[in-house]
Amino acid sequence: MSELSGQPRHKMGADLLLPLMQPAESAAPMHYLARELSGVYVPLPPGAAGECEVTRALLGTVKEFGEFAVEVSESLMDGSITAEELTRINHEGQHALSAILAVMELAGKACERNGRQGAAV
Repeated sequence: MSELSGQPRHKMGADLLLPLMQPAESAAPMHYLARELSGVYVPLPPGAAGECEVTRALLGTVKEFGEFAVEVSESLMDGSITAEELTRINHEGQHALSAILAVMELAGKACERNGRQGAAV
């Protein structure tokens, strides 16, 4: 943006982030911002959830946790964790947390669809 505007230290506004993310189909900036703010970005699943969607999402959660466990295990093999290894551990942990929160959201939608009051997630 600085090169385009010719103004020194000109920065891209947050209002331009979404139009850039949508065609790229990438939520990477949201994951980065959430991590920097000690949070988690969870994209919500589309539509109503049924048993099949919840089960499918739960299986994805198991996969994500497995990848997280492998990263932690491999990082500890030499008895220490480097900054680069910690970055990878945090990245995999973020994905595992996101998957768990997505299952919770789907389960809540399935509960609502069945006419019962679900807990807020």
